[in-house]
Amino acid sequence: MSSHSLIAPASLATAGTEARTRSLLRRLWDAIVAQQHARTEREVARYLRTHRDRFTDALEREIERRFPGS
Repeated sequence: MSSHSLIAPASLATAGTEARTRSLLRRLWDAIVAQQHARTEREVARYLRTHRDRFTDALEREIERRFPGS
């Protein structure tokens, strides 16, 4: 029996309990953060498509400058 099989069920049980006990405000906050993260990922993907450059250090720095949450 591996250590993963012993750990996984406990972590899954904790995640389910945690989701039920989070307050409405916390769930709203988590939804807003997740939406902003998804929007930032879409904007970065669009920026990469429009610039069609190889992913260089300079391009990475520019993305970090334009999209600080990425």
